Amino acid sequence: MRKILLQLAMVTLSTAVYADETYDYLAFQTTDGTEQTVSVDQLKIIFVDSKLVVTNASTNQSYSLSDLSKMYFTNTPVTGISDVEIADDNTSVEVFNTSGISMGTFADLSAARASLSKGIYIVKSSVKTYKIAVK
Repeated sequence: MRKILLQLAMVTLSTAVYADETYDYLAFQTTDGTEQTVSVDQLKIIFVDSKLVVTNASTNQSYSLSDLSKMYFTNTPVTGISDVEIADDNTSVEVFNTSGISMGTFADLSAARASLSKGIYIVKSSVKTYKIAVK
């Protein structure tokens, strides 16, 4: 398994060198679906024991080779937050900031998005609770 991932990493990295487009991030997806990105600025990748160690100008990440399912280059960093649509757009929602302070109750998600400043929020509707990013 380790040998296969090492070969995959080498092929991926060598392909990136010859690609016409440059990428700002290297993304890693683990077997549980979690994704993380690392800036390619001063990127170094080494294998230690059964781990892939990624180091750049600002971080040092370590991944177990058995937990890695995918590695790819991208221009967009992974935030872990995806756009969420609720079934009934007319459902009232209560919005909280990341500190848990209520930002108010809104007639629907669209009204909440229009009223909030940029940031990450927790939205509670009668259907479910989820995170949104207002850009």
